Amino acid sequence: MEDNPNVRTVAATALRDAGHAVTEAIDGPAALREMERAAFPFDLLFPDVVLPGGYSGYTLAELARQRAPHLAVLFASGYPEAAASKRGDDTLGRTLKKPYRLRALRNAVDAALDGPKAPAADRAVISPDP
Repeated sequence: MEDNPNVRTVAATALRDAGHAVTEAIDGPAALREMERAAFPFDLLFPDVVLPGGYSGYTLAELARQRAPHLAVLFASGYPEAAASKRGDDTLGRTLKKPYRLRALRNAVDAALDGPKAPAADRAVISPDP
């Protein structure tokens, strides 16, 4: 997900400070393992569109939604217009343009969690990916 551990840590810390439970993963397969291992359901996946580990953010979101259909998704991308045009739609989730300010991250996470796919309680965030 975010391959820069410093950026990943800053984003995860900001989300924890905002009251979210955060689980970090270094790539798509690790994120899926964390979802399988968790004792509680995740409500939000926050991947970059381009990921290490063999999955794109879109592929990861599709695989994660097979396990958790309610899952909200917030993508991060330095090139959201290009990513959207390659995908052709935004049905998997919203996109936060990188670089972003921490306030924008918190607002985007809150908006994604309040969207139609997110339940009201037990919110958790996989945030390897600012």
